[in-house]
Amino acid sequence: MFKHYVIVAIRNLLRNKINSAIKIIGLGLGLAAVLTVIIVNYSELTWDAFWQDADQIYLVRSETRIGNRQEVWDVISENRYPQLRASLNDQLWMTKIESSNTELSIVRDNEPVAFPTPVAITQVDPDFLIIFQPHVLTGDLSAFAQQPDVAAISQTVATQIFGQENPLGKILQFRLQPTIVQQQSGEQSALQQVRIIAVVAIDNPRSQIRPAIFFPRLHNPPMPTDQGAFMREVYVKAKNKLDSSYMEALLNKASEASLSADEQENKYSPVKYSLMSIAERHMNDNTSGGNRTRVIVLSLLGIVILIVAIGNFISLGLAGYVARQKEVALRRMQGAGIWQLLSQYWLENLVYVAAAFLLALIICELYMPHLAGLLQFPLVGGIFVSPVLAIICTAMVLLVSLFIACYPALYFSRINPAIILRANRSTETPASIITRKILLLVQFVALVSLVIGLVAIHIQLKLLNQYQPGYKAEGIVMFIGQGNTGLGKTQRETLKQALTKIPGFVAAASPMGDIPGRNEHTMEVSAMVNDELREHRVIYDWIADADYFETYGIQLIAGAKENIITSLNKPLSREQSGPSFDAILCRATATALGFASPQEALGQTIDTFKQPGVAHSPSAKIIGVVENVHIGDHRKSPMDCMYMTLNTIGVGGMPFAMSFDHELSTLEIEEIKNLWTNAAGTAPHHWLFANSLADRYRNEQRLQLFMSGFALVALMIGLLGIYGITALNTQKRAREIALRKLHGAKKWQIIRLLNRDFSLIVMLANVIAWPMATYAVKKWLENFHQHFSLMLWLPVFCITALAISLVVVWFTVTLHTLSIGRLRPAEVLRDE
Repeated sequence: MFKHYVIVAIRNLLRNKINSAIKIIGLGLGLAAVLTVIIVNYSELTWDAFWQDADQIYLVRSETRIGNRQEVWDVISENRYPQLRASLNDQLWMTKIESSNTELSIVRDNEPVAFPTPVAITQVDPDFLIIFQPHVLTGDLSAFAQQPDVAAISQTVATQIFGQENPLGKILQFRLQPTIVQQQSGEQSALQQVRIIAVVAIDNPRSQIRPAIFFPRLHNPPMPTDQGAFMREVYVKAKNKLDSSYMEALLNKASEASLSADEQENKYSPVKYSLMSIAERHMNDNTSGGNRTRVIVLSLLGIVILIVAIGNFISLGLAGYVARQKEVALRRMQGAGIWQLLSQYWLENLVYVAAAFLLALIICELYMPHLAGLLQFPLVGGIFVSPVLAIICTAMVLLVSLFIACYPALYFSRINPAIILRANRSTETPASIITRKILLLVQFVALVSLVIGLVAIHIQLKLLNQYQPGYKAEGIVMFIGQGNTGLGKTQRETLKQALTKIPGFVAAASPMGDIPGRNEHTMEVSAMVNDELREHRVIYDWIADADYFETYGIQLIAGAKENIITSLNKPLSREQSGPSFDAILCRATATALGFASPQEALGQTIDTFKQPGVAHSPSAKIIGVVENVHIGDHRKSPMDCMYMTLNTIGVGGMPFAMSFDHELSTLEIEEIKNLWTNAAGTAPHHWLFANSLADRYRNEQRLQLFMSGFALVALMIGLLGIYGITALNTQKRAREIALRKLHGAKKWQIIRLLNRDFSLIVMLANVIAWPMATYAVKKWLENFHQHFSLMLWLPVFCITALAISLVVVWFTVTLHTLSIGRLRPAEVLRDE
């Protein structure tokens, strides 16, 4: 029976070649879109899930309360790490990850030969091997926990450096990233030589552990808590299976044991630790940037496209089902029930769905590498690289074919076979006609909704790119040294002097990050003005370079640059009320605190980092006032802001921003690179500040890309569906068309007649889709404080969607009608 059903399915497929091809191509396009969603979402959801015992590997996070805000970082301070590790050595494996891109040399015959490009270097504790258990491809890692001058190398890095040459036994030389103390003094770190003892398989691009040269840190000497230190990633794993909450309690207990006896000092540096599974990090850490939302949106879009593709397939298959009414009626008379009919149609449709799935696989194989490049996101290598993906796809093929088979099985099980056999002909019931129209309606509702969403995203992104936050975005190029190192104070001033010789140079500074207020830290501040206490919530950022405001084009309207220089050069002091900073307010903050003018605010003192129930707060002296700027996320409404001078660390590890009155050419950037190399001795990385701002909207850009692709798929499926249904309608109405031609009807009159029914369906689809799409766009725009006027653009959206859908229908129907119109009426009527 199974063999018979398959033979019948293949025979029907070959007998109706055009209809079968349209059905397979339409479903194949839909399945290709769904496969894309599956691959992208699977790639997102399985970061770092491949590590052995991934559910037992945890990232240590730092939590600190600043005012009413709980700040959470995915790193911990280096100067707290040694004590934590020593305290918990009996219960936890623990490793600090210290990574940098560094220039290195290959030592051959005792002579170092410089490698032309920077290479990733990562220092880890020996526990790293126990926590992650990397697969050793060649070599032996037994000496990794015993000798400081050995290293393991990722396979991709080994190929990058040595090509096909065996890397084992090779000696590499490089410098470690300077500590903050070394950066402040301008001192270079010591040269490090390591011998490669193993090649390991740490090469998965969907991992937080990047391919690198890994070498051990055998000692973790204590560091002064008041010494500037970097924040580092730390991973832990229990030596005996422990609950994550118990491990958090151990970390916090060890942290409390290390607190200073000075209660006043502890008040301003409390840290609580929490754990996050490494398998959950990509979707939940501070850099996830809406990954979870994107997964949900893509899943919904995939479901919509799948519904459109299935509806198109069923709609095109209705004619074939109707033509086989006599066959089904005979089977029913012989005792076939609904389950036999369902089995037959399931197996027959499985042939079509399998062919469509094969087409979808070919499409995905061709464009998936290009999609990964457009998304700037690593994807899995294909459907069958994972058993989970293979099972998902197999289940999808079976379920789609079963769902498609349900309609004809249910439809024919309700038809009286005696009526069909007595009439001796197949007839399409009104229910079948209505079903086909409803399925076509669903397709165009999806198409119209996607078009409106796509246009809305495009307009909003264009508006965001034109937004003026109060600081300049164009003409700023960012530099940073290899290994995320920077320039010492003397080197920085030397480079600034050299930059003044480049035409159009404005200023240069070392900002705390690539974007003002990236971390969006907020706090409560207060000031006593005219015997009245004023409190206000502000968003703040730190500055460590007096040229910061000039570099970013922020006008200093009160105060002098010399005051900022003095503040940055003075030593850190602690008063009875806590640490003392200097502050630069924006105009709105000064007004909100009750100062009559920016000049009146100068020299006044404000209380910062105010906490409920705490009598004393750190104080800050106002040394300047700047114009209002929108720091932080530009999606959110701007908050009143302030800057504080940071005089506790150097700026060696920070990026270096250089501002010009024009966009830099490639030759100018190369000239600056040479100046940097002469000053620092190593070549820098560079990027444009405007690109950093654009990256904040990467999720919206990716969503626009997917919406464009899915709208195109929906459009192509709609074209195929319209063509197939038009072919069926014109075939059914061939005699009517022939008679109209004999009575003198023109081609355009026949075209208008056939277009009318489809146009009504399209207009109804638009009426249904407009409010749905408008509501979705309105909810999406709520994520942006500044967005286009939906009421103003709504008529444009609706007209655009209606015009596109009508053009699609008219073009398809007209093209097919013209080909039918070439038939001679006499031949049609003779055949009838």
